[in-house]
Amino acid sequence: MSKSSLALGNLRGFAILMVVAFHSFIAYLGSQPASPHPFDSPPFGWTANPIIDSQRWFGFDLFCASQYVYLMHLMFFLSGLFVWPSLLRKGAKTFLHGRVIRLGVPFITTLHGRLDFPGLPDLVRRFPDAPFVSISNNQRAPLGDANWLGTAYHGLPVDSFRLRTEIILSCLSRPAHRREGA
Repeated sequence: MSKSSLALGNLRGFAILMVVAFHSFIAYLGSQPASPHPFDSPPFGWTANPIIDSQRWFGFDLFCASQYVYLMHLMFFLSGLFVWPSLLRKGAKTFLHGRVIRLGVPFITTLHGRLDFPGLPDLVRRFPDAPFVSISNNQRAPLGDANWLGTAYHGLPVDSFRLRTEIILSCLSRPAHRREGA
């Protein structure tokens, strides 16, 4: 690996780390509203920042503001550097097909989250052949007319867990035993 590609790889890793840090700090910004946005009333502000913590630190505001200055520019710059050689190597048709399959298909066919937003049923009715996959059978209720192909369940069934009282009792007895000997 050449020094330039190592440097660009490190720069790409740094950019990814900054994106993760930026999104991790959003809940703790002092510039956020004092309480979370209402969950069920327009303009549905909770979709932008669903978690707002009461513990704030102004340093996170400064960090996020500094990221606004350069981070998206850096991401576009790196994208341009890495896309062009890949486009030349694969050709336009293969490159675009790969991007659509990699980025578009999961976003288009799997719906995560609430489906009772105003206008969504009308949008689904406009595309009756569009295939959808739900994350639970209850999630389908607001869009009963959709072309549901199946359900990819999130989580594990509750009945797959057995309550083992001997494990719970042993966990509870250990701290009590240590206190007696202390």
